Amino acid sequence: MRRLWRAVLFLLIVAVSASLTAATGYQVNYGSNQNITEWSQCRNVANAHASGHAIFVPTKTSTEWTTFYGHAPAGVTISACACTVTAGSQAFTGSGTFTVPCYHNLTVQVWGAGGGGAGATHGSGVTGGAGGASTWNGGALTAYGGGGGTYSANGAGGTGSGGTTNATGGAGGAPNGSSGGGKGGNGANGGAGAASKCSNAGAGSAPGGGGGGGGCYFYARGYYGGHGGGGGGYSARTYAAGTYTVGGGVAVVVGIGGTGGNSSVDGGAGARGQVNISWN
Repeated sequence: MRRLWRAVLFLLIVAVSASLTAATGYQVNYGSNQNITEWSQCRNVANAHASGHAIFVPTKTSTEWTTFYGHAPAGVTISACACTVTAGSQAFTGSGTFTVPCYHNLTVQVWGAGGGGAGATHGSGVTGGAGGASTWNGGALTAYGGGGGTYSANGAGGTGSGGTTNATGGAGGAPNGSSGGGKGGNGANGGAGAASKCSNAGAGSAPGGGGGGGGCYFYARGYYGGHGGGGGGYSARTYAAGTYTVGGGVAVVVGIGGTGGNSSVDGGAGARGQVNISWN
């Protein structure tokens, strides 16, 4: 092991040319320190090595970087990055990865997608699709999508879990004869459900509004309509500094709105979900 580190130290202590790139490594001059963020990990490297020379910090691969900051040579101090907090926010309307900034408090809000409304015809109908769930960090926060409306039942509102605040979306409404199909349920703390219409139904509003049920299909002196889709659920939590590593990535999934039932009179689509992150 000593022979290995002698070889490593030889490479570290050599003077480093100005042509080095971040992909290969960094030069830290003697008597100085530098924040280095690579492979989603930020560390402050302070150089007080007895040689009095600049050191080379290898970061071309994750293994090189983690080996260096986990087993720094004598005279080289590794510490958590000092960073300056700048308040900000980011909204995800599609799935992706959130890069954690420097923060004191990180607030995450998650909305599930709305369910689709049912289409209508004489004596039956086509069920709307369920809304998709939205999640933060693999389900640490989850907002479930609203249920699809059917010919005979309202779409249920989606629920929320994992947050300090969790709320359930509104259920879809029932059709009302010649007045229109069932109204879509409102997203919890989110978008409005589609209004009742005597025609092909409208879509819910983002985030999480349920689609309306198709309405006013007339057959043999009777009116028929579909039930509205349920609104998406909601979950929110504020995380303290240190919960997530600055510079690290957190998976964000945004639920897709449920499809409207396609029938003689079509149901409306549910609205997409959303994930909002703010920090200060």
